[in-house]
Amino acid sequence: MATWCRHWVERVIKPEMDEGTYVSYSGDVKNSIVPSLLGRKRLGKLQASDVNAWKAWLQEERHHLAPVPVAAA
Repeated sequence: MATWCRHWVERVIKPEMDEGTYVSYSGDVKNSIVPSLLGRKRLGKLQASDVNAWKAWLQEERHHLAPVPVAAA
């Protein structure tokens, strides 16, 4: 899956979309898909349950990375 996503970003998104979209999508692939189990899954074996598990993982990762609100003094 990771190889296909990188290919898609470079061959489809980069030539067709503006630079900001390319940078955003490229970052999403690099930081969210590749490091996850979804990134190691063969595209032909991908199932809805894999995507749902990835979405749950991503939500958890983003929760841990969210800044902690500072209480007013």
